[in-house]
Amino acid sequence: MSVEKKAHAASGWLMIPVVIFGFLASIPTMLFAIATLSDPWTPYVGRGLFLMFLAIALFAASIICCCGFFSLQPGQARVCVLFG
Repeated sequence: MSVEKKAHAASGWLMIPVVIFGFLASIPTMLFAIATLSDPWTPYVGRGLFLMFLAIALFAASIICCCGFFSLQPGQARVCVLFG
């Protein structure tokens, strides 16, 4: 038996700067990780690998969050289906 519930979505305007910050923060993090890993004399290989993973995860999370943005015209509706 399925039950329909009326969903109330919050505005996405507050999330847009967070996603933009995620994209912008992943770039210098990736560049710093590459600079750390490219230096053959650095003892900070673990830090460089951590920063590389962090930059990739931050970029991927920003892309996933971008998929949730949509706009509706007045009088239009959108269905939110969660878990099938």
